[in-house]
Amino acid sequence: KRLFLLRHAESGWGKPNQDDFDRTLSMRGKRTAPLLGRHSNALDRPGNCFVFTCAADAQTWGYVSKALDSETPEELRPEFYLAEPGTLLDAIRTLEDAHASAIVINHNP
Repeated sequence: KRLFLLRHAESGWGKPNQDDFDRTLSMRGKRTAPLLGRHSNALDRPGNCFVFTCAADAQTWGYVSKALDSETPEELRPEFYLAEPGTLLDAIRTLEDAHASAIVINHNP
């Protein structure tokens, strides 16, 4: 199995007092996120995706998923925010064997 770990694309800081959860992608992030999808296709299109629910992660997945060759099911995972590695591993272990690869898009560095 192949696992793609992806931190969201570059987020914008145009609103300094904005909550981190609500921060959206910068123009650069919007340009580069589709490249990640095309790169994923070249390696091995993900069979499933876990996405944290903050704005930048959801937006990143929107751009990445549109660039993939076919649909990839997604699961929104609010518990991923600053989660310990064990939380992520527990979720990854729930993936069905039918999926040869998966992608995790998260806020964690």
